[in-house]
Amino acid sequence: MTGSEPSTPLWQADIDDSRRFVVPLLPKRTPGRTLRALDVGAGIGRITGALLLDVCDTVDLLEGASNFVTKAKEQLAWAGERVERYICEGMQNFTPEVGRYELPALAELLHELLRRPLHRDPLHHGTTAPQRLTWPHCVARAAGTI
Repeated sequence: MTGSEPSTPLWQADIDDSRRFVVPLLPKRTPGRTLRALDVGAGIGRITGALLLDVCDTVDLLEGASNFVTKAKEQLAWAGERVERYICEGMQNFTPEVGRYELPALAELLHELLRRPLHRDPLHHGTTAPQRLTWPHCVARAAGTI
């Protein structure tokens, strides 16, 4: 698991484990084919810089906070055109192009969802007391199913 705060270090062991998990899932590189990742909830682009640009040819960043997008552009200036798009839009409003991405990456998004308590909305879930949601609920919420 990685940290989403700029001051939280990315642990090399986490990046290495993520690389071992992701690489076998990617299609084989062939001439003329661009392997592209979408970093969903990219924050300031730390996962893109530490992992995604190593395993894919290009990356698009999707982040809803404009100040994070600005910081990502600064932090990833070294990558040049390999970061093709910095998309400042909420995940719930984004519709990816069909067939554009071989790897959707949700590392920072899931970390953010898992690091703090989420509470059910009493108006939508029929409860009056806030309830802590478990990690499966967080993933379901991220996928828009609750």
